[in-house]
Amino acid sequence: MTGAEIFALGCLGGALPDVLRLIKGRHDGAPQFLRDWFFWLMFADLVLLGGAAALLGRADEAMEAVAFGFTAPEVVSRAFGGGRSDLLSRPDGGLMQRLRWWWAI
Repeated sequence: MTGAEIFALGCLGGALPDVLRLIKGRHDGAPQFLRDWFFWLMFADLVLLGGAAALLGRADEAMEAVAFGFTAPEVVSRAFGGGRSDLLSRPDGGLMQRLRWWWAI
């Protein structure tokens, strides 16, 4: 596999958690956060993080690349040590406060 293929599959893995969450709630209507620019910015970051993780992890197979991409956001979140106790209550503060909330740190 080429580096571009590994990166693309890692990006796919990075997108999977949010895509699966949307599929799970498909009968509840469109979530409000889909209209928020911040969600899309962080979604793009997670997708790129998944691609980078697949490259840095030197994935040899397609399934490995997707798995690296899928787990990368969780590993980063745990590495920065945050709990997700008030995940549903989104802060109204500035950009840094929203970033810390997104990454749960």
